[in-house]
Amino acid sequence: MQSAPVRKEAIVFLVASVFLSFVGFSIIVPTLPFLVAGLQVHGKMVAVVTSLLLTVYALLAFFSAPFLGALSDRYGRKPILIFSLLGSVAGYALLGIGGSIAALFLGRAIDGLTAGNTSTVFAAIADITDEKSRPRLFGLVGGIGGLGFIVGPALGGVLTHISIGAPFLFAGAVALLNALLGTIFFKESLGIDVRATHLAGTKLNPFGGMVSVLRSSLFKAMLSGALFFFLALNLMQSNATVYCMTQYGWTSAYIGIVLAIGGLANGIAQGFLARLLARWVGEKLTSIIGISILTIAFAIVSLTASIRSPGLLFFSLMLLVFGDGLFEPANMTLIANNTPTGSHGTVQGTYQAFQSLARIIGPLLAAPLYVVAPVGPYIAGALFGCIAMVFLLFGVKRKGG
Repeated sequence: MQSAPVRKEAIVFLVASVFLSFVGFSIIVPTLPFLVAGLQVHGKMVAVVTSLLLTVYALLAFFSAPFLGALSDRYGRKPILIFSLLGSVAGYALLGIGGSIAALFLGRAIDGLTAGNTSTVFAAIADITDEKSRPRLFGLVGGIGGLGFIVGPALGGVLTHISIGAPFLFAGAVALLNALLGTIFFKESLGIDVRATHLAGTKLNPFGGMVSVLRSSLFKAMLSGALFFFLALNLMQSNATVYCMTQYGWTSAYIGIVLAIGGLANGIAQGFLARLLARWVGEKLTSIIGISILTIAFAIVSLTASIRSPGLLFFSLMLLVFGDGLFEPANMTLIANNTPTGSHGTVQGTYQAFQSLARIIGPLLAAPLYVVAPVGPYIAGALFGCIAMVFLLFGVKRKGG
């Protein structure tokens, strides 16, 4: 049973929200290492500080996402979504004002403590869809998110010509616009009759929430596979800009263009190809194909330190985001189709916590691996991709597979 009828205005807002969130996030991706370098951080320490900034956000999001997800099951999606977006406004503003490493860490901490907007959006989508329409909407939202990744990096590269802090201030403005649109246009998606009647203590901390969700062997396999996939992905995301900057001399603007093209590839994969492929072979196999492409791409990146080819590096980065584009909507649908009505916030919060866990471990691994060898993060990424495939191949055998 659906908790609320499908409403076009709700879908329009949720799609717009994802687009704006991805624009805001991806604006800072090609810029953060340059912001760090501008604060008298030099050499390989740029990679270390950048990784620590990403880790602080992820560590706090790991604790906050399940809590916010459980709150959304109890009190509704809208208040949690608006609260999370306003946290992003404050976090981005501190990055843009900057002036010190401490201000950067404080900004990432605030954003991490309120990091519930993505999981809340996907929980709201699950509220207003059924199993038949859910893959189409998840694919649409993923594709629109990919478009955000096209616009964001390109904007980030352009805005750095104004100042190094301009992309972050613009990202804060985007988050504020998103919050205003949500306040005005988004009507609550979770009906009162299907809300959680109380807040179980186990759901208000990430470990308790994980234990609750992971009692299902199916969820255990799906989420473990997702964890290793996102570990691989975050090794790349936390290091790619640094790698391109130090090993190939690419500028922030050029990296922004490359990431924008990657966003196009990701958008095509999420918005069209993932749904088409899932219709033919199912969500499980589509997820595995996405992981396989990502793993191959990591292996190719590992060659680019010895085979000095900007073209090969560009090709491998496109493969990486294309594989991610196939995996995420298929895996999200697989999880949502196995989630009981009224529990989507808790499950999506746990899923977000697993992503946050990967964002904690990934940068912490990427920095020392990069110091040992610039391609170290990509060799490790290929290994994690193989582990993710094993979980999905042998652990997911029931509904939605």
